Amino acid sequence: MKQTSIRNPPVTSDDDAPKLTQADFDGAKLRVAGGDVNRAEWQLAVCAQIGDKSLRRVIREELSH
Repeated sequence: MKQTSIRNPPVTSDDDAPKLTQADFDGAKLRVAGGDVNRAEWQLAVCAQIGDKSLRRVIREELSH
C-alpha cells in the first residue's frame, strides 16, 4: 500500500470541511497497488500491511506523531 502522511495540518478547518455521509463511503473505491479491489481484498491487504496491530492502534500511533 502507498504510504501517506497525515502529519501536515489540514487545508480546511474541521468546521469548514463537509460532513461525510454513508453515501460517501458507499461510493468510495478501494484500491491496492493501483488497482480497484473489493472490500475483502482491501481488508486482506490492510491486515498484511499492519500485521498484528489493530487498525485503530495504527491510526492512533500515526496521529500521535
